[in-house]
Amino acid sequence: MSAPYDTLYDFETPIEAAVATLLSGLGLTTVVSHDAADYAKTRARVEILFKQDAATRHQSMVPFTFPDGVTRNVARYDAWQGTLTLQVVVSTGAAGAPSHADFALYRSRIRQKLAAWWALNDTDLLPWYKIADCLDAGATPALRSTDGYWFCTLSYHLEFTIRGEAW
Repeated sequence: MSAPYDTLYDFETPIEAAVATLLSGLGLTTVVSHDAADYAKTRARVEILFKQDAATRHQSMVPFTFPDGVTRNVARYDAWQGTLTLQVVVSTGAAGAPSHADFALYRSRIRQKLAAWWALNDTDLLPWYKIADCLDAGATPALRSTDGYWFCTLSYHLEFTIRGEAW
């Protein structure tokens, strides 16, 4: 079963949603780039942003209908690289706020989930895409004591393809 191209070439929405599903149950609110902006005061949260990077030059032969109505197979890029950025934000200082140990635990649990990145390849999560690799690209933890929160940016390098049956 093939996907319409308008759906097929929207990489960000389904990849962010799949990562949010993978990270559910960690005690963090998950927020993706297309969510309403009213989440900013929600803590503890993880903001999920996927950015498509360059194509890998891998191509598949796929059917394409030309303006004259004739359908022929043409070569189309079907694999890309991308950057997954996870921003973890946790309140500090207030009564009942998570401790720094809790903040470290959130980071650790996110890393554990993404270490098992192949779980993203469940066709219920990503019916049109396959994650070929998810490489930890580093983290930058920080404290914004004047604003009352800890935050950490975790970055991952992804390689993904369009599944053959999606065309």
